Order: sequence, then structure tokens, then C-alpha cells
Amino acid sequence: MSAKDEEKVTLWKRVQSFFEKQREAFKQHTEDEKENGWDRIKALFDVSEGPREEIQHIPSVVCYTSAFAFLLGGQFGKRIADDHYRRHNQLTVYQSAMHAQRQYQASVALGFAKYGGRWGWRAGVFSGIYSFLLVACEVYRNKDDALNYLATGASTGALYNIFSGWRKMLVGVLVGGGLSLPVGLIAQIGSAVLPEEYKPKKVQQQFDNKSEWEQRLEVTSTFIEAMEKELNEDNNSQNDKR
Repeated sequence: MSAKDEEKVTLWKRVQSFFEKQREAFKQHTEDEKENGWDRIKALFDVSEGPREEIQHIPSVVCYTSAFAFLLGGQFGKRIADDHYRRHNQLTVYQSAMHAQRQYQASVALGFAKYGGRWGWRAGVFSGIYSFLLVACEVYRNKDDALNYLATGASTGALYNIFSGWRKMLVGVLVGGGLSLPVGLIAQIGSAVLPEEYKPKKVQQQFDNKSEWEQRLEVTSTFIEAMEKELNEDNNSQNDKR
């Protein structure tokens, strides 16, 4: 065979190898897409190795949002209590200036705690539902786009007003979806502009976690095989002594 024929064979093998790799990659991608979205949702609740990374931020979001809403609502409650106290206690007779000051401070503190607690727990529930549904939508669809934010906002608005009638549920759907859509568009544009700074890290981390898990399985299986071998040797030695 001449050098020219060998070069043709080598080139054909390269082309054939390239198409085989493309076919294998397409097959792998197809098998990955066959995975049901509900299976990925169920995997979120698998805490055998601790909480999943996707939902670890939800408690922090709920706590921070509740604290911020508590302080904000407390400020409004303090103003309302102050106005109410001044309008309804103009003719009240107090024992002393200290007594009047204590009554005023108690009324303002009560208004702060009342409105702050009301705003805080509502904001915490809303942020918790929104954060979880957003993660669930991203995991189920296996995509990160503005549609997830739109669906999450509409669903959260409906669930938040589920006991207030269908009219308030409809208003919650419109308001939640309308406010979430611009946020989703901004997030999608941001991820499209700077994809290389975040996506490779996530992929690499998933690969590292998978490799670490495979190494653990390999070490465990090796340890079990060694134990079985040692037990068989002990049994054989005992049988030989008998």
C-alpha cells in the first residue's frame, strides 16, 4: 500500500471517529432528556448526603426577607400607633410625666411588634414559596429562563391568596406574574451576557461531586471484597484445623 493510500485510510478513520463521537454524544443527550422532570423534583428531597445545593439558600432567603419585612412593617406600625395614641389620648389624665411617657412608649412598641410581625411572617411565607417554586421550575424544565420566573410569580400569587377567593387568586396571578417577568428577563439577559463565569463552575462542581461519589463507591466495594476474602480465609483455616 502506497503512502497516499495510507493517508486516505487514516483520513477516513478520523472522519469515521468524529462521526462516531457525535453519534455517541447525541445518544447520551437523548438519554439525559428522557429523564422525567418529576424524577429531578424527587431528587431535590433526597437528603441522604445532606440538603441539595439548589435548596440550601431557601432558609437564608426566608430569614433575611422576614427580618427586613419585620423592620419595615414595624416602622409603619410605629407611625400608626403614634398617630392613634395622640388622637385618642388628648384628654387623658396621667399621674406624672413619667407615667405618660411609659404609656406612650408601650403603645408605640406594641404597634411596632404588631405590624412588624404581620409583615414579617407574610413576607417569609411568600419568599419561601417563591424560592422553592423557582428552584422546582428550573429543575423540572432543566432550563434557566424568564418563563420560570413568570410561572413562579403567578403560582406564588395564587397560592398566597388560595383562602381568599378566586378573585384575589386571579389578582395574585396577574400581579405576581407581572412583577416576576421583568426580573426573569433581566436574569436571563445577565446569564446570556456572562455565561462563562458561572456555568463552567457549576458543571465542574457537578463533575467533581460525581467523581467523588464514584471513588467512595469504589473504596467501599474494595473494602467489602477484602472483608469477604478475609472471612473466607478464616473459614477455610478453621475447616482445615477440624
